[in-house]
Amino acid sequence: MSYDLTPGGRLTLVSGQPEMSQTADYTTGVLYYAPFKSDQVPLFDGAAWNCYGFTANALDTIGLSLAGSAAWAANSRRDVYATLENGVPILTTGPAWPSPNSLPAARGLVRCNGLWVNGSAISLDKSAAVSLSVPANQATYLGSINVGASAGSLQALFTLGQNRRCDVWNAYNQREVLLGVGQPPISGNIVQWKPDNQYSTAWKAFNNDPNNSGYYFTGLPQNVSVEYHQRGFVDSYSAGGACAMIFTVCKGSLATAVGSQRTYSSDLAGVEMSMSGTAVYKDRSACGLQQVFMGTGNANTLKGVTMWGLTNSPTRAPEDTHVMWISHMG
Repeated sequence: MSYDLTPGGRLTLVSGQPEMSQTADYTTGVLYYAPFKSDQVPLFDGAAWNCYGFTANALDTIGLSLAGSAAWAANSRRDVYATLENGVPILTTGPAWPSPNSLPAARGLVRCNGLWVNGSAISLDKSAAVSLSVPANQATYLGSINVGASAGSLQALFTLGQNRRCDVWNAYNQREVLLGVGQPPISGNIVQWKPDNQYSTAWKAFNNDPNNSGYYFTGLPQNVSVEYHQRGFVDSYSAGGACAMIFTVCKGSLATAVGSQRTYSSDLAGVEMSMSGTAVYKDRSACGLQQVFMGTGNANTLKGVTMWGLTNSPTRAPEDTHVMWISHMG
């Protein structure tokens, strides 16, 4: 074949932006497929592949769009396809996944000449209330979406904060997705946490707050990296003896520690000092939706301690204090 069969666009939550800014947060009920590498999408007609333009003209930066609304039930995962209607490419979504971590075969995806397509006839939503039936192999898979607690709503929360997520995943023309989970300041730029209130024989969320977590979502099996950094300044330590900072990455629930566990200790005897370290977790061939927590505890060694961190210190960036970075392609 003399033409490139790779789909040329990217799924995005922002009109005209195939690459969303990772310094902002987005919530929307509209999904876009914007031109990126090209404005062409390959589609199979049952006998041969053909490439179709999906923009109105050469200067069109928006491409295709789809408002899911009631068609996207809350807490569901769906695959996104391009297909033809009356000879024109349109953007559609498929049925809800059987489970949050369904593999491609369980969702009916197969490869046709190397591209993922629907392996059997499928009903695809082209709007909030209208669907169409598409024969096997005639819808090209572009990526997947994760619908949260609000039906029809998608989010991409890139700024440093709690419950971070990116609900859109691209199968082609991938770029790094980087999410930063961190505790909001209690006053100004200072974050305080008291291990007295959280350390026990079981792992707990950072500062005993389960919102100190993030989600990663991928439509096909893919490696994901999670790094949890802690750096704190210890004061008001009066008990004497050993002081420890113990933390890890917990996956799915706080009962499951998956990251490398980090312990830093010192005999402070009332002396102020700082402690820091990094716990790392690599999820190989992850597919679907996973939640990870900033897990702390598993010891009872920090009695009488208050720990502080600066979120925007002149000399230390937020990621150098206490933050969990989630990174994957999508």
